[in-house]
Amino acid sequence: MKIPVRWQLTLWYSLLIALVMLVMGAVVFGILRWRLQDSLDDDLQRLAEQVSAEIDVENDEITFLTTPELPAPYGLQVYASASSSIVALGADGQPQHIVSGSRQVVIEAMGGQPAFADVAVGPDDTFRSFVVPIEDVDAGTVVGALQVYRSRGDLDEAIDQL
Repeated sequence: MKIPVRWQLTLWYSLLIALVMLVMGAVVFGILRWRLQDSLDDDLQRLAEQVSAEIDVENDEITFLTTPELPAPYGLQVYASASSSIVALGADGQPQHIVSGSRQVVIEAMGGQPAFADVAVGPDDTFRSFVVPIEDVDAGTVVGALQVYRSRGDLDEAIDQL
């Protein structure tokens, strides 16, 4: 049985349009996902700059000039290198548990390199964190690291709804 030319052309055009729509949808999805991630990274960098401006370092001692007030979904930890170990401090200066999974990125920051990391906190939650070194400007050494983080839950939920 031979299919009429009109039906063949209709079929080809339909397949071509479906393919173009599929490719365009994938491109738009990828761009939106990248923009959402980039927006979160920009927020974390901006917040780290703001909090870093409130940190004072004297004689390898890290102190906050004022207690940082973070927007609701954000958190922070300050890591001070005490001898060969890393101690995590909260905004109030009290010791805290190190956010699990962030030790490697903190070590990189202690080496002078700011870094982003996705840290799994449980089976259903991941945090996006940005860690920057804290430098003693007078001594020219890195004395700690500042980590700001936010749950990726909202971001992942927005991506899932696309």
